Amino acid sequence: MTWFPSAFADARELALLLYHASLWGNGRAASVRMNGVGPLQTHVREIGRSPSGNRVEELSRVLGRMPDRGDAVLSMTPLQSMELFGACLRSAPALLELGYPRDEPPSFLTRLPGPGGNPRRTPSQVRSAIHHLGGDFDLMKVLLRSGGATDPALDIVFYTWPPSRSTEGRIRLRLGFRDQTVPAVLELEEPLAGYVLLCCWDLALRLREADGILPAVPDFSTFVARFTI
Repeated sequence: MTWFPSAFADARELALLLYHASLWGNGRAASVRMNGVGPLQTHVREIGRSPSGNRVEELSRVLGRMPDRGDAVLSMTPLQSMELFGACLRSAPALLELGYPRDEPPSFLTRLPGPGGNPRRTPSQVRSAIHHLGGDFDLMKVLLRSGGATDPALDIVFYTWPPSRSTEGRIRLRLGFRDQTVPAVLELEEPLAGYVLLCCWDLALRLREADGILPAVPDFSTFVARFTI
């Protein structure tokens, strides 16, 4: 599995990726959706009442500031999602060791900007990425004309650890940091493969500009070498 092209030092830095991705793709209306927050709240409460409660203390505190939603979807601001994702990353080893279902990793969904509304890339750069790395040209043309950012092909999902379901039709990038023991994953949709990978590189550059997190590879070509057709 290819790594996301940033050299994250810890879970806090990795959670900043979710923050910047949600702001970039959604602007003032930015939000992040978390599915199945109810089961996570229930499981953490149960652990909190056990002798191992201190191992999920941070996650319990962050979840305590969220509404109790049962099995409903929880929509959060970029800052809220960054805090909760970071806490999930730090608590992942404890959650798995203490019985949290491995096939139901806490996940956070947001979306990338559409190619027609992306100020960082010209249409010719988008077309070139699709040509060299794959993707649906017809869909790309539609999104370039419309400027819309609501197509499911722009959705990206951050998983606290890899889900067990099939990866068919999707691209997975490993999200790692120093001393990490449970791997996290970023899942992208294949219909716009070249474009979404280009967006990942732009996010790595944004992390360098905004937070001083250096890219892990020297350039975009090195990052996408294994994807090149």
